[in-house]
Amino acid sequence: MFLRKIIWLPFTVIAATTGLALSPVRVVAQDKDSAPKPKLTSEEKAAKKTAEEKAALDAQKRAKMMAAPPDTAVEPTVGKKSFDLLPDQVARFQKSLPKAYAKLVKREPVHVVAVGDSVADVSQPVADERELMKNWPAVFTRQLAAQFYYTGDVRVIQPVAASKKKDKSKTAPAARSGPDITLRMLGRGDKTMMHAMQSLTTHGAEHKADLVLLSFGLDESVIGKSLGSYAKALQEVIEHVRASGAELVLVGPTMTIEEPAEASMGRTRAFADTMRDIAADSQVFFVDGGDLASLVKVPGDLLEPAEIFQETVNQYRRFFSAEVEQDLIHPGIELEQRIGVRAYRELIDGATASPWSFGAGVATLEAADKITLTYEVRGTGKESIELAVLPLITGAWKPMDAVPKITLKPGEAQTMRVSYALRADQSGGALPSHEPQLRLPILFSGGGVTRVEEVRAEIRPLTMLWKLDVLWNQDKPFTLENFLVNTSDAAQKGSWVSEWRGQKRAGEFSIEPKQSQALALTFDLPDAAAPWRQTSPLTLEVTSGALKLHFDRVIEVSRNIGLKQFVSLTPESAADTAPDNAAASPGVRLKADADANALYLTYEITGIDLDDAPQNRGAFLFELGLDARSFGKRLISGAVDALRLAGGAADGAYKMAEPQPWAFGTGYAARFDPANIRTQLSSVGSGARRLTITIPRTYLYLHEWALTNGNSQLGIGTRIAFWQDSHEPGVPGEYSADRAFTLTANGRHRDDAGGLAVLELTDKPTGRWTVNPF
Repeated sequence: MFLRKIIWLPFTVIAATTGLALSPVRVVAQDKDSAPKPKLTSEEKAAKKTAEEKAALDAQKRAKMMAAPPDTAVEPTVGKKSFDLLPDQVARFQKSLPKAYAKLVKREPVHVVAVGDSVADVSQPVADERELMKNWPAVFTRQLAAQFYYTGDVRVIQPVAASKKKDKSKTAPAARSGPDITLRMLGRGDKTMMHAMQSLTTHGAEHKADLVLLSFGLDESVIGKSLGSYAKALQEVIEHVRASGAELVLVGPTMTIEEPAEASMGRTRAFADTMRDIAADSQVFFVDGGDLASLVKVPGDLLEPAEIFQETVNQYRRFFSAEVEQDLIHPGIELEQRIGVRAYRELIDGATASPWSFGAGVATLEAADKITLTYEVRGTGKESIELAVLPLITGAWKPMDAVPKITLKPGEAQTMRVSYALRADQSGGALPSHEPQLRLPILFSGGGVTRVEEVRAEIRPLTMLWKLDVLWNQDKPFTLENFLVNTSDAAQKGSWVSEWRGQKRAGEFSIEPKQSQALALTFDLPDAAAPWRQTSPLTLEVTSGALKLHFDRVIEVSRNIGLKQFVSLTPESAADTAPDNAAASPGVRLKADADANALYLTYEITGIDLDDAPQNRGAFLFELGLDARSFGKRLISGAVDALRLAGGAADGAYKMAEPQPWAFGTGYAARFDPANIRTQLSSVGSGARRLTITIPRTYLYLHEWALTNGNSQLGIGTRIAFWQDSHEPGVPGEYSADRAFTLTANGRHRDDAGGLAVLELTDKPTGRWTVNPF
């Protein structure tokens, strides 16, 4: 079929599929021989009765352990002999994690590495190990230990920093006797799937992992990152973990529940469904961390959809912290525990079934700002159900008209229609760039089950797929790779017109059903006199008959920087175009120098008075991202971690925060002493200030460091924000956007190596450009 897969080297576009979950294979024990059995003696009968009574008691205990009430916290059983798995449970476990099962069933030691975002963030040393055991990776691994080990448990391997504690009671626990599951938890707040390889190739590689637990998507949804980059990074992680010989458990992000709830609840669902889709395609075990089925039980006497929705919101919100100011993004401890227990239960028992099913849908573009979704929902239970069907707001689309409640008889199918309007703050980027479908969240509640499902809807009749990879070192007109795709069952023809920086391009298209055509989007680079960096919209209007569609994007272009060359940083309040390289007031300019020993960065600060912030937060906050991989590696995807500094208002040396092992790009794995990174703030003539940063060449050990060669390059991104007192009683000061300056502004994450400018290690730069579409 068309578009089962569209290959964008180096990533894959995943087309719509009809299944929404893995279908575990149930293995049924074979029937015993039906031949007559010999009579038992009285002793044999008594022994059989005792064994049957013990088995029944064990079954009751096991059922009690595996079925906690929905409104109480679940505390896993640890340190006790559990009960044998049933044949179908063994089959599920072996199908998902065959290597781990083989080791566990032999009571052999197993090493687990947990990598994730805020939901799995227990990366810092703590005084009490019990505090480390409350998040979902710890609860999941304790379930494994309880199931398979008689005397063993889970032993947390804390970060190296724990060994520096003088109080030995606060260090990692000593090894216990008997088998153990060792667990290294590498969750980090405010991180995305792009950051997973940082942990996996450094701390996560210190001991060979048998099992990797991975959960990202929450922070991507909050900061608005693309599904395409998420999918690409996840596929890279799967390939890396498999190449290492380990197995993988994927846990989709939890739901957020901020106001308005109808917008917040759908925020993470496309990321969860993308992970589900890739997991199914890669045959990796997946658990939906945002599944409401075990968390929300709507009373049967609530019949109105509005009441059902509010009850769902109220019940789900109780899983979020409200100690000081309620955090409706990051789940509390109880929800963490439930996810860990449920992950184990679904590993052996499968996910809870819904009394409904649905297939792939169709999202018809009625206009550039309107779509109509059609899909089919079917009753799968043995009884009729009253089903609330409530479409949620996505990042770009708002439901305008839908039937909120239907009655479904067993086996009956009904066609559902929902109209959506483009939200006022959105544009052509509302359609995905990497796949020809939308993933639209809908709250279903009926038959005792409540959950948010994602309808995968093919976009018709036309959609645009973009290859949004960075184009490095461009010295002539550049071309954006793209496909205009005809997803309909009829031929489509028409015209298109595109414009970028005053350059207009136009053409016609004629595309057969289920086929695609590239559009000739080739543009000239800015001339040598243009500012070194600028961000401009790319407009693309496609006309087919009476239908006019917009597939707009944005492009940042930046000229490669050379040594001894000043470039201006841009105020974040107006970051589309960099100012001229002449000194601006107020403003910040950057100059780089290098020799065989170090990289030297000089920041000239003009027209900005420095005020010390309260509580030693810093008169200025400084970040520097450097991609110091070798030339060939630097041109592929990767991530850095910024060097950070909080400096005072007075002249002097300030200490950089300790860099992460992967600070200078994917592949780095070392401990960098911040004392060797020299920083100095000084005053110069006319009231200006100067900040200098010196980074030893030895810290950039993977780089070829070929000075005077324009192809010897570093990726560089930097930001500096200055504190400003309000000078009004009761009004706090702030690091305002007009006193924060950045080198680039291209919509990518600050740690994304693809979002950095290019520094050539020569004082005669080539004048080439970096083109960054997003």
